[in-house]
Amino acid sequence: MGRIKQGLDYFPLSTDFMHDRIVRRVMKREGDSAFTVLIYIMSYLYSGEGYYVRADTDFCDELSDQLFSTDNDTVRRVIRLFLEYGLFDSALYERYSILTSEDVQRQYLFITKRRSRHHICPDYCLLPEGKTTDEQPDTVAATGENVAVSPNIATASRDTATKTALIKRKEKEKKENILPNPPFAKGGDEEE
Repeated sequence: MGRIKQGLDYFPLSTDFMHDRIVRRVMKREGDSAFTVLIYIMSYLYSGEGYYVRADTDFCDELSDQLFSTDNDTVRRVIRLFLEYGLFDSALYERYSILTSEDVQRQYLFITKRRSRHHICPDYCLLPEGKTTDEQPDTVAATGENVAVSPNIATASRDTATKTALIKRKEKEKKENILPNPPFAKGGDEEE
């Protein structure tokens, strides 16, 4: 049996991301490579555990190996700047060597709200008490039913499919019964 995936297949990136004050400040100090480092960090963060990434020396080495013109020291400097400016939580980095933020955790919970199991480790949680669940669940999730298992949805779609097929069949029969060349209309008795 397969293991349930913890991370995400995608992460949202705001169109104003490049205009964020923190991103611009770090890019001004470290150059364009800072943006690339940040995108790599976010990709690892969301694809791995989904809401954090362990940023130890091995992580920095691996990241710098994947980036063509960025060395290990640059990666460490960029991470320190993002921590200093508050993009990632510095207390959790100092204590556990992880990169995460309240926004990342909120986004993770929003994306995984339909999963039967989504949680954030209490030691790493930055969200206020009671905010670790969705504040505005969608209408299907609000019923408490697991969307993937709900028998009502399958029944409704089967009925809908049957009605649709019946309508299409009737339309087809009407089209088949139409005479391609109707006879000329008789205008009355004509003498020859």
